[in-house]
Amino acid sequence: MKRYKPNMLWLPGKRLCLFALSLAFLGSIGWTIAANGVASVSAQAQAVTIVNAASYATDALAPESLAAAYGSFVTTGNQTFVAQSLPLPPTLGGVRVTIGGVDAGMFVASPGQLNIVIPQNVPDGNNSVVVTNADNSTRLGTINVQRAAPGIFTSRGSGIGAAVAFATSDGVNLTPTFNPDGSERETSAGTTAQPNFLVLFVTGVRNAAALNPNDANGVAEVVSATIQGVPAQVAYAGRSGSFAGLDQINLVIPPELSGIGSAKIRLNIAGRVSNLPTVLIGGQAPAIRSTPLASGTGLFGVLSHDDQIQASADGSGRTYYFDAYRITTTAANTPVVVDLRSQQFDGTVMIAQQRTEGSLNFLASDDQTGGLGNGQDDNTNALLMTVLPTAGDYLIFVTSADGEANAIGSYQLSYSTGGLQAASYSATPINASISNTDIVTSAGDRLDAYWFNGTAGDTVQIRMSSTAFDSFLILNAANGDLVDFDDNSGGGAQGRDALVTRTLRQSGIYVILATPFAPGVTGNYTITINRLNSLAAGDEEPRALGRALSPIKGSEDQSLRQTQFDRLTSRRVVTNEQ
Repeated sequence: MKRYKPNMLWLPGKRLCLFALSLAFLGSIGWTIAANGVASVSAQAQAVTIVNAASYATDALAPESLAAAYGSFVTTGNQTFVAQSLPLPPTLGGVRVTIGGVDAGMFVASPGQLNIVIPQNVPDGNNSVVVTNADNSTRLGTINVQRAAPGIFTSRGSGIGAAVAFATSDGVNLTPTFNPDGSERETSAGTTAQPNFLVLFVTGVRNAAALNPNDANGVAEVVSATIQGVPAQVAYAGRSGSFAGLDQINLVIPPELSGIGSAKIRLNIAGRVSNLPTVLIGGQAPAIRSTPLASGTGLFGVLSHDDQIQASADGSGRTYYFDAYRITTTAANTPVVVDLRSQQFDGTVMIAQQRTEGSLNFLASDDQTGGLGNGQDDNTNALLMTVLPTAGDYLIFVTSADGEANAIGSYQLSYSTGGLQAASYSATPINASISNTDIVTSAGDRLDAYWFNGTAGDTVQIRMSSTAFDSFLILNAANGDLVDFDDNSGGGAQGRDALVTRTLRQSGIYVILATPFAPGVTGNYTITINRLNSLAAGDEEPRALGRALSPIKGSEDQSLRQTQFDRLTSRRVVTNEQ
């Protein structure tokens, strides 16, 4: 780990004296914890409870880190005492704290709280805590000591909310990222050419291992950081000057986070994670970068940490990398097929229309159908078949599924127009066949796709019959959501015909998938798409029959599957649209 002149902030090529700033900050630590900390820690069975002074975590504390001890203590005259010099005294206000038999330095001593520094030479593992009061009575406890246990200080001293941090793009001018009232203050994400650094005040970091201790780069390589789930380069991790227990981490704010708003900061040191304070990232959100894609094109791509991001709108703080591809249609009601395959992440495809003013209108999504027929719950592929309603420009988004935030890896993408046959209500069967030239899933299942216009309240009956294979039907909305499916309800030879009877809840385009639901199977079949004259059974939720949709993740929870479009397209694509 880099050793450098005390009382200095280190940035690549920049050093700046922060003596007055750090001294004032350290003074505020003691009083903030004393004022706010007691209410944050519940009563424990032990007489003494010790927490990380920044995060209030109790699972582990690091040597030379700032900590707060809670209990019922006896100081001289029951007064509050604050250390006036460095090195910190082992006794303050008549109170002494030992951890593993070693004296802890003391910042503050009060009847309800002691602010201390964990001794440097305490061994890892469980250690006893003994508080000797001014009247010689004792209070006992235990703590788990680990070499590194990060905590980030927050402006309100609660372990949550705005981080105590400063932003600088030149290493000279520092701007706090929090307001005097403790709320977030907007900061810029910077650019690749002019990065903006986030200087965090932390504790429990200085003993993190430097895998290359002689490289003088000021970084403990086991320290990693993310901002809103996006990896942030660690430019420095170590002591903050010569002040007892106070550490500092300098991060490069990822420029792609521009305009994302309140973002959570997370430190990870060899698997031990920090609390999650926030920083408000403002600025103009970047426009979407897209690559033109022609019908009939296939390509190989990679999701990486340098890609654009989407942010979940559900308050979870999850983010997702994406690539965007621009397609153009020249006619209304153009059928399209988008096939995404990856062995490295759970792939998701979304299609959005670009409005003339630049905003997006999401139309369809899929994260499951690509593996249709694999018989396993390990599908990582997407196959989106839909109909684009008007001529114009659209964007295909390649990203990862809800359960794989910030996933990266290679993928294969293909796009074509056509592939779906227009159909309408009729009692006359359509004679068709599954052949080797049909759409094929990654599991090897061949399928035909049909689309038709339905009206809310229509009771639709779709029947698929074949003597060559066991029929299977899937009815989707145009946005990719599952409406219904069936395996064997249609009777027929050996009960292998499929029958879907469903009352439509919304007007619009619907897509039918007709398949043998088995790899490599081909053969003739008939399909009838009919509107019944009266309501019939079948308006219930989809059933789990026979082969059902077990290869499609989420089919066990049909309500989850039915809201796939809402879940996926509720992500905020970080664009100029607010």
